[in-house]
Amino acid sequence: MKRFLLSGFVVLVILMTSLAACVPQAATQPAPSTPFPSTQTSLPPAKTPEPTRNAPEFAVELSELKDLQIQFLHPWTGDMLDELVSMVDEFNQTNEWGIHVIMNAPGSAAMVSSKAWEGIANDQPANILAASPSFLLTIREKSDLLINLDSYVNSTSYGLSKAEIADFVPLYWDEDNADGTRFGIPAQRSALFLVYNSTWANELGFTAAPRTADELRTQLCAANASFRENADPVDDGLGGWLINTEAATMLGWLRSFGVEPYDGEKFEFSGAANAAAFEYLVDLKLDSCAWTGKPSRDVEYFTNRQALAITVWLQDLEGLASALKRNNSTDQWTVIPFPGADQQMVITTGVSYGILHKTPAEDLAAWLFIRWLSQPAQQARLLKANPTLPISAQVMSQNGFQTALPQWTAAVELDEFFVSPPVTADWQVVGPVLEDAGWQLLRAETTVAQIPTLLVELDSLAKDLAERHP
Repeated sequence: MKRFLLSGFVVLVILMTSLAACVPQAATQPAPSTPFPSTQTSLPPAKTPEPTRNAPEFAVELSELKDLQIQFLHPWTGDMLDELVSMVDEFNQTNEWGIHVIMNAPGSAAMVSSKAWEGIANDQPANILAASPSFLLTIREKSDLLINLDSYVNSTSYGLSKAEIADFVPLYWDEDNADGTRFGIPAQRSALFLVYNSTWANELGFTAAPRTADELRTQLCAANASFRENADPVDDGLGGWLINTEAATMLGWLRSFGVEPYDGEKFEFSGAANAAAFEYLVDLKLDSCAWTGKPSRDVEYFTNRQALAITVWLQDLEGLASALKRNNSTDQWTVIPFPGADQQMVITTGVSYGILHKTPAEDLAAWLFIRWLSQPAQQARLLKANPTLPISAQVMSQNGFQTALPQWTAAVELDEFFVSPPVTADWQVVGPVLEDAGWQLLRAETTVAQIPTLLVELDSLAKDLAERHP
């Protein structure tokens, strides 16, 4: 039998092999004339009195911080970027030390990765890096630049109090800790849900949202059957779940079926529970209870009642609500977890702040800015600009960030079902492997009988790429 995944990973394997070196070599990446150009238009920092204190814990005289510039590399765009520009301007003008933050916003997580390695290779890394925990761990494993933040968090003068630490959602706080050391501070978290048309389901005879995989299957298949009843054969495949095969989706299905693919040391996808999850998805597809549409048209299908359920990130809910309004839809809809045999799961993922070592003064300045960004008042401003998940409890009491969208509130209240992706640098390469397996499973002509072979191949490729990384 042909190996199902190899054809889909030739480019990925080549890419990850090229990244396996400890640090990308400067010879392969020409140094830019301005490694970290500013994307903001902030005014020069306000003049402040010369500090007289020092920071003995970090061997830094606070006078060293005055007029010190630090680089902040992050992936955010749109309203989030606009709000960050305003916040950085405020910090630059008001912080007591005279620190000046310069932002670099290349426009995506992929570009942040590229810029981060470029800076490291040219010995000009950004001071602050906003990236996924798995990418921060990759930085830590490939270089000695990522700082252990424990000394800053626990500093008697500049750290976080016990109450401030306890205020962070434990799930997100723990994601930035590995091997007993803190490598990051949560910056933003989102979650992936199923979006479900309650009104349409009620018309099909269902009075409650599905809570198990079997209940979901029954409702999805009923939606498809409603299309088969009409005289138009063209739409006979519509109605159910609109297939989504990204890594977080596939992980959500596996977790809902009781699968823990990472045991703290290695990934393993073969086994009965994994097979059951994959068989469930294939059966949905083969029975026309799940279907594949054109890319980037999920919202359109949902608003037109061509899909009873789609997969949506939390920050996309407002866009979905706007699309329904434009379509003059009066349908009621909600978010639900991925349902399994006897449990439900929601995958959360996001961005954390890490500090790359340059000088003791720059490291301290970077920490002071991160600490400021992490305060509930600043968190609330960022949430207002980009409604994702609150990363601390106190932010819920801040005025102005709460969206009027009831589905956002419903999503946040599903926190009992939230689970993290594997906290390991290897997730950087294994995640795409899982996504490709999902493509093979649900977008290619894979049968139930071929699933065991697919899982073995998934294990093999995951193991091979993890061994090459870093």
